[in-house]
Amino acid sequence: MDFGLSDEQQQLKEEVKRFADNEVRPNAQEYDREEKFPHDIVDEAAEMGLCGATIPIEYGGAGYGAVDSVLIAEELFAADPGIALSILATSFGTEAILEYGTEEQKEEYLEPVARGDAISGAAISEPDTGSDVSSVSTRAEKDGDEWVINGNKMWITNGSVGDFFVVLCKTTRTPTAATTASPRLSSNPTATASKPTKSRARWASAPLTLPNSSSITCVSPRKTSSVRKVPASSSR
Repeated sequence: MDFGLSDEQQQLKEEVKRFADNEVRPNAQEYDREEKFPHDIVDEAAEMGLCGATIPIEYGGAGYGAVDSVLIAEELFAADPGIALSILATSFGTEAILEYGTEEQKEEYLEPVARGDAISGAAISEPDTGSDVSSVSTRAEKDGDEWVINGNKMWITNGSVGDFFVVLCKTTRTPTAATTASPRLSSNPTATASKPTKSRARWASAPLTLPNSSSITCVSPRKTSSVRKVPASSSR
């Protein structure tokens, strides 16, 4: 069995290394010092297909596999972990949409991320429970065609720059938390992010407050309901 890289993978590795050496490494200290999100570099990475790299081709992504994505991550992180995370994390949460979303939702939300026109996020951790998904207290209650979310999330990567978030919430009041916690998709302006946490690799990591925030019913593993468009907010 051959464990070596294919010609295509070797070419990908070299191209990403060239990009990292030319665009990421020379600018790393500036972005780190000023604690700002590297939008310009992320836009360039998107043109190369590095944002949402594993998103399937039919939804606008490059359709890279697991080994390909590891090669991309290795070269970017070797140049600078902070900017590397900013690039690769633009698609946080899209896995849930790909797995459980409708075709309409996949086209609407995956394609902009792959093009570099939108940044997604996954809002899971909470101030009192960390990433213990069985203990989340954020709630989503049905109101017509929408789910209204109330709660607080913490340490949310892309919290201050994201265009939409997959939010893990409880949808029932029964004690079977593991089976009642479901992800919901929120892009409502009532969701507010506090000042980003000062962190070497996560300039955009921030608390996320969701007071009566309407969400697009989206990615429940048990049932996917109808969709209602909610205007997205962008802090770009």
